[in-house]
Amino acid sequence: MIESNDIFSSKFWHKDEHKPKYNFESIENLEKPIKEILKQLHDKINLGNYGLIIGDDASGRIPTLLVNKIISTLYKERGLPVPKNLFFAGTGQLSSEIEKIQKQDKIAKILHTFCKKHRAPKCAIIITDTIASGNSLVPLTCALKDNGIEYDIATVGLTQFESKEKRKLYKKLGSEIVYGSDITPDIYGIYSISGVEKSITDTFSRPYKQGKNKHKQQNIQKNINLAREDVALLSKELICWYKDNF
Repeated sequence: MIESNDIFSSKFWHKDEHKPKYNFESIENLEKPIKEILKQLHDKINLGNYGLIIGDDASGRIPTLLVNKIISTLYKERGLPVPKNLFFAGTGQLSSEIEKIQKQDKIAKILHTFCKKHRAPKCAIIITDTIASGNSLVPLTCALKDNGIEYDIATVGLTQFESKEKRKLYKKLGSEIVYGSDITPDIYGIYSISGVEKSITDTFSRPYKQGKNKHKQQNIQKNINLAREDVALLSKELICWYKDNF
């Protein structure tokens, strides 16, 4: 067990001091909500619908890596085309409509280039860690519409409880939302294990850094590596679970 330090809260570590199965509880706790998402999507997964998996950075990176690994492995084993994977930085609360349109246009151009280079996907799936207002995803969903790409949305946590509010959210994003839990997940905001961070105007996230201190940088990379180990372990277990159930 690695001790926490000034940039990593101890809550991220598994409490078992002897032989922890996972390095981070926040990743271990993704098991149930990701299972729920897979349950709801299994028909489309089994049909090979998803040609593109889009991650909503920054703390949506870990859930996206998990889902991408699961779907890609299943498709490969079944002789289906393995989906491509893209990451875009979530928007957050952009201050003006102009900024939203500018970001939408940037993403739309990237997707247009993608579709020219690769065959346009039958359907894309957006993966994120949590959705409240949905504003963070609007430029991305609009850019997908601009390119004629159908899409589904899956989130680990959805914090809109009332049916009326959910309907408004679905209308705003142009899709119903598959979600694994009705609470904000532990993974939310933990850039130190996702390995990336963002500002709201960024199109892409950038590597997570905490100053120029060499020791801190080494700790950051060490924890990113440990997080990827957790992703590999959990995805393997979820693939086995999926095969047993679907």
